[in-house]
Order: sequence, then structure tokens, then C-alpha cells
Amino acid sequence: MSKFIDLTGQKFGRLTVLSRSTKNKFRKAYWECICSCPNKTLKIISADNLKSGNTKSCGCLFKGKTIQRNVKHNLYSHSLYKTWEGIIQRTTNPQHKSYKNYGARKIKIYDLWLKDPAGFIKYCETLPGWDDPNLSIDRIDNNGNYEPGNLRFVTRSEQNSNRRLYSNTGEKYITYNELNKLYQVQKQISGRVKYFGSFKTLQKAIDCRNQLC
Repeated sequence: MSKFIDLTGQKFGRLTVLSRSTKNKFRKAYWECICSCPNKTLKIISADNLKSGNTKSCGCLFKGKTIQRNVKHNLYSHSLYKTWEGIIQRTTNPQHKSYKNYGARKIKIYDLWLKDPAGFIKYCETLPGWDDPNLSIDRIDNNGNYEPGNLRFVTRSEQNSNRRLYSNTGEKYITYNELNKLYQVQKQISGRVKYFGSFKTLQKAIDCRNQLC
């Protein structure tokens, strides 16, 4: 007879063992586990499947190309889940390639959505065009956060016309381009970016801005 091993508190993939289950089948030990997925699903799983690695989640993980979860409650396969995940990465992960354009600029995601993709998805589903594959999420105010009232779904061209114009010099409409070492004067007018010129000194850029902007 094998020695009983208490699995309480141990983690197996996304599953954390809560307690021994009263379920008995073929004299096997079963354990009540909670999954770390957004649904926090409870599952009763045999010790053999946990220790062998056959079961690593409530069913929310992919195995090859087969979905091992109830699609009805599947956030991972929702078209907006990757959108949420991308926003989290570029606003919170300094290692992400786009962090410099988002997190480094203090652009954040709404606090209640930070660890709640379901809340984010529920809100986005109220916006026109959320399920149109030709549209992507965009912030109405490109200097604003990913938050209620500042999101919409637009075409790529519309999104490009709404590119941020922010100041990294402390002067409105003036940015410093580190690649060409020039100060650029730009302003967004009626959804289009108007370029006024590039200058070697900040003062010349300010003079241009004061005259033309």
C-alpha cells in the first residue's frame, strides 16, 4: 500500500490544491483544486493526473490545437483577450518593445481592468465595431489611459491619423527627435498631423510654434 502524500497547497501548472476530496473511485485519491485562470474554476482531480502532469488547469490551457476548456466560459479564445493582454504588456512590462511609447509615458490601464480581463471585455463589447476584424482598439485621447470613455474601435488609417503628438521637451507641440538631433514642431488639426518644421535649437522651434501654431 503506497504511502499517503498530502498535496494541500501544492501547485501543478495553473492548479493549486485546496483540500482532499471525498470523491473516491478505484481507490484513488482525489483533490479539490482552484485554477489561476480569470474564472478561478474549481475542479476535482485525481492525484495521479496532478502528479503526472496530465492535468495542469481547469481546461483553459491549449493542448496542441485542441481547446481543453468549456468554450462558453473561455476568455482565452475571446477576440478581445489578446487585446487586453497586449495592453497589459505595453503599459506595465518595461521589457516589451512598445513600453517606451506607453508605460514609460505613464499611460495606464484602468485599475479595475488590470487583473480583470472579463471586465475589460464586457465594457468593450458595448462599443460599436468591437467584433469587426477590420477594426482595432484605439484611445480617443492618445495621451490618455485605457479607460472607460477613452476607447473606440477604428480602422488602421483612422488610428494612424490619431497618432500621439506629445511633448518630451516641456514645450507644447515640440518634440526632440534623438535620431536626427532636431526639434520638431507638429500639431494635430482635424484629425490630421500638420508638420511645421525641424530646428537645431529649442528656441527656434519655440519661435516657429509661437508664430504658426
